[in-house]
Amino acid sequence: MKIMELIGYHKHPAYRAAVQSFTYNTTDPTSFKLSNFTKRLNELGYDIEFMGRGGRGAVYKRPNDPYVIKVFHGDIDYLRYIKYVITHQDNPHVPKIRGKLFKIDSDTYVIRMEELEPIDPRDAEQKNILDGLLRMSTWKRARQNMYIKDHAPKLYKLLIDLANMFGNESGTDLIDENIMQRKDGTIVLTDPV
Repeated sequence: MKIMELIGYHKHPAYRAAVQSFTYNTTDPTSFKLSNFTKRLNELGYDIEFMGRGGRGAVYKRPNDPYVIKVFHGDIDYLRYIKYVITHQDNPHVPKIRGKLFKIDSDTYVIRMEELEPIDPRDAEQKNILDGLLRMSTWKRARQNMYIKDHAPKLYKLLIDLANMFGNESGTDLIDENIMQRKDGTIVLTDPV
């Protein structure tokens, strides 16, 4: 299956499964919609693995594909973040995107992004950066982190941009699961809001 079959062709069975899972179940919780979508994909015979789920999204993986498929529903802050990511692909601390953001219905989207791995900080600098990120409960605290400013200026710029977008007092979602790394050790914020 080509990825565009899943997220691009309106007459494709996978697209119809997504629309049925999200559009017609307006009162169902997001977790049920995501489970239903996964079930429909499996019933259609797609070789796609369910990787995990958060409060408003799920991640899927195809064998031998360096990109994952993220489906998210009813998450306006994440949508704003993804639009930022798309326009700032030169920052190494945002996930690399493949293709375009695709709208399934009024508040459900699909995006294809690079597969990353959990952080396993082996050196003191990376551990200090991770610890600093995990302590940021609001975007105001991002502005105050001089260690990140001095040791990871592009990450600091990303944090300041997000503080400007979401407001100093807005809460972050900087938890272990939303801070990943590339194989070269570069820290990437996958879902900071």
